[in-house]
Amino acid sequence: MNGVPTTVGSAPVTIPLLIGSLRLNSTETTATSVTQRAVVLDTLLADVVIGEAHADIHGTDVHPNGNPCTS
Repeated sequence: MNGVPTTVGSAPVTIPLLIGSLRLNSTETTATSVTQRAVVLDTLLADVVIGEAHADIHGTDVHPNGNPCTS
């Protein structure tokens, strides 16, 4: 990127660019959801997202916290 070799594996990587930054393999977690993004170009004018997966976490009567692996 920008003439510099950059090793990219499966871990999250942020690459600074002249116009903003390029984020690869990012994950955002909240108390009620998980969002994973393959490629995000962050600029001052706009964010371009390529490849996003989003999952909400909802509770049930049996598992009110939404996760059967926690109490």
